[in-house]
Amino acid sequence: MQELVYTALVPHPPIIVPAVGRQECQKVRATQAAMAQMASGLVQAAPNTVVIISPHGPVFQDAIAVHVLKEIEGDFGAFGAPEVAFHCPVDRELGVLVMEQAELAGIAIAAVTPDRAAKWGAEALDHGTMVPLYYLKQAGWNGPILPIAMGLLPPLELYQFGEALQRAIDKSGRRIAVLASGDLSHRLTPAAPAGYHPEAHKFDEQVVELLQRGDLARLFALDHELCETAGECGLRPLMMLAGTLDGLKIEPQVLSYEGPFGVGYAVASIRPAGPEPGRRLRKSLEQTKREQIATRRAEAHPIVALARTALEHYVKTGMRMDFSTTAPEGGTASWQLPPGIPEQAGVFVSLKLEGSLRGCMGTTAPTEPTLAMEVVSNAIMAGTDDPRFPAVTESELPYIDYSVDVLQPAEPCTREQLDPARYGVIVEKGHRRGLLLPDLPGVDTASEQVRIACDKAGLRASEPDLKLYRFRVDRYR
Repeated sequence: MQELVYTALVPHPPIIVPAVGRQECQKVRATQAAMAQMASGLVQAAPNTVVIISPHGPVFQDAIAVHVLKEIEGDFGAFGAPEVAFHCPVDRELGVLVMEQAELAGIAIAAVTPDRAAKWGAEALDHGTMVPLYYLKQAGWNGPILPIAMGLLPPLELYQFGEALQRAIDKSGRRIAVLASGDLSHRLTPAAPAGYHPEAHKFDEQVVELLQRGDLARLFALDHELCETAGECGLRPLMMLAGTLDGLKIEPQVLSYEGPFGVGYAVASIRPAGPEPGRRLRKSLEQTKREQIATRRAEAHPIVALARTALEHYVKTGMRMDFSTTAPEGGTASWQLPPGIPEQAGVFVSLKLEGSLRGCMGTTAPTEPTLAMEVVSNAIMAGTDDPRFPAVTESELPYIDYSVDVLQPAEPCTREQLDPARYGVIVEKGHRRGLLLPDLPGVDTASEQVRIACDKAGLRASEPDLKLYRFRVDRYR
């Protein structure tokens, strides 16, 4: 018997809570009305427990956090409204079932126990959970909740977690609702909190259209660059929700969409309406993923293909590519890079896995006899020597995206001559040196660019006698 009775995508800006937003609430009336409508629909479905998936709980790179506390509380004191407070029982029994089913599916789980909650700063409810909870309380719902924090896992694993959540719900024998809490693009206007990007609105338009059609599978085929450009926080919770609806007929309805403060707020109810075996999507999602990878590789620039081949060869054999005259064809063909590529240059190789950075290493000036050898060396370093990440494993190789930046010579400059969209920056003082590439998502001002480069060098942006250099890059994908 299917016990999932209601699901929805909900935004979580504290400003839609009247005690927080006050006069500004006039600008988000559509969202407030839609949230009230969503909450009313949920209450009518009479769930025993509401699961709330938030992007602002304890978020881990390699696991999904599930609360198994006895109870949890929180308030909007950080947003000027401490009187709006919550004290909620946690459905620990459902939490244990979710962890069991997820672990059977091979999904790593981080159990939020009392001792870990303090360590992870998860003793109190986050605003991604409290905002929708406020509207549920206003609608008269007062049952237990199960807070879950999204993980930075690959999309297919997020979907698998949703499938595991569905199985846990079925085993619970209780009526359960699931809310995916998340905002869409954070870069819709020049006044947006994450800065402005002229393409960001396209992400919101595509997501809203897919929700209207109920085409949740296409969420997994959205362009990675567009998602990163948007600066969103709702896609992963929505992917987890999509898995919860696997094999079920759905009745989607977009209740509202607006972005008055430069952040996209979408409210969409997605009612489960009985079994539909044809909507078991994981195999088609896996096939789509394979096709995307094949297309990207077929369209990749030769210098990017060289970086990929170099890292894959090293991970599988432990050896660098051999460019000698006696090397196999795969080793010698990469010498023939297209016209216009310099014979020598500094190079940065960046790796991404499912849209998230997986490694980036490079050189500001040439250190190898040829550009091809420079690419090979830096591709291997990006995959095995970036101190921020463990070494790339062979199982990850099919899913990694590569980009190669070939650096043009750097020139001295002032802060006023920097433009983070056009130029990278090098900061230098004494033996300390830091570099930041141009055109990075979220880096919209020269001051932010210099600060990050200084952080990498162990310098302060206010250091006296700080030397600045700017450079252009040719970026290949």
